[in-house]
Amino acid sequence: MKHPASAVLVGALLSCMAVLMGRLAPAAAPESAELAAVTVDYPEEGSIFPPDFSAPTFLWRDAAPAAKAWLIEIAFADGSAALRVKAPGERMRVGEIDPRCVSPSNELPQLTPQQAASLSWMPDAATWAAIQKHSVGHPAKITITGFRDKAHRKAVSRGGVAIQTSPDPVERPSSTVTCR
Repeated sequence: MKHPASAVLVGALLSCMAVLMGRLAPAAAPESAELAAVTVDYPEEGSIFPPDFSAPTFLWRDAAPAAKAWLIEIAFADGSAALRVKAPGERMRVGEIDPRCVSPSNELPQLTPQQAASLSWMPDAATWAAIQKHSVGHPAKITITGFRDKAHRKAVSRGGVAIQTSPDPVERPSSTVTCR
């Protein structure tokens, strides 16, 4: 060897790099490995919506108690740009009850425990139109990420669902009724 000091230096440098890479590898692990689960209850995985269907209300449960705000990302398989929407994740609730419908013999509606734990988001008309346009024949992947704060700085949970739009509209029944 012409330069034994160089070989020692290169060896030391390679050893340091290996140690540093070994120490950095766990910290660089995918964030999703440490995120709590978001379970999408509606729509179900693989749901196919007719093209003239109004926007559904997405329902999910978040296993991270620290989640305070959510980011909805819609990725399209047709190569269109993804959409990102901030969602407050409103809790399900029983709507207003007409007092004329309440009597001593009936019971007021109550949410099931799963419904009470559910959060919701309904796409606005423009977002739903984009989802439908870009998910005909190709699934749109809806990913819901929960964050510790409304500034969306620290993700604590993630989950998603894929949906599609059918190219075929739903046929409406004829308005003609034949009686015999």
